[in-house]
Amino acid sequence: MNNESILVIGNGESILKKRLQRKIDSFDKVLRINNYIINNFELFVGTKTDIWFNGANSKLVSPRIIPKQVIVAPPSEIIIKHQENLKYYIARRVGQDYNNLTLLTLEEIRRYEAEVGSKRLTTGLYAIKWALNNFKKVYIHGFDFFINSKAHYYDSKLMNFVNNKILNKGHKHNNEHERDYVEKLITDKEIILLDDKK
Repeated sequence: MNNESILVIGNGESILKKRLQRKIDSFDKVLRINNYIINNFELFVGTKTDIWFNGANSKLVSPRIIPKQVIVAPPSEIIIKHQENLKYYIARRVGQDYNNLTLLTLEEIRRYEAEVGSKRLTTGLYAIKWALNNFKKVYIHGFDFFINSKAHYYDSKLMNFVNNKILNKGHKHNNEHERDYVEKLITDKEIILLDDKK
């Protein structure tokens, strides 16, 4: 267990409500998820990135600057489906050399899914679970657990419409269950909201 603090930053629209760059950049480690964007949002999302945590999603875009640590957490069903060529599949999806990635094991993924009680977690919840298993103090910021939306702070209104209404994205996950699970972690003081950091 790492004694450092970690901030897990989600991509929810609420992240643009407060300018928290200084607070965010003061953490020992900052973990960002999937297609995060820093440029033009620095005052709100900070500039520091130590860990890029992703799910090897189909629309994944590599950040301009690759952090030292890249962690990949595909759902268990994806690991099983592609087990014959998993290294190639993950490297192609992430756009990086497989040897530079840390792939969570099927056992880890299944354990997180069982602990949450859901078969396919969002990348954000896999990241929170991973952080809880590896860091003493876990903070979160930018997690908007809305039920019928998959909006990100960097998406345009058109992109939100396409994702939610045409492609029906965001319906692979049980967002309501995940929201309740994360709220319990907060209530039990296992994770701390960035706004509550002293």
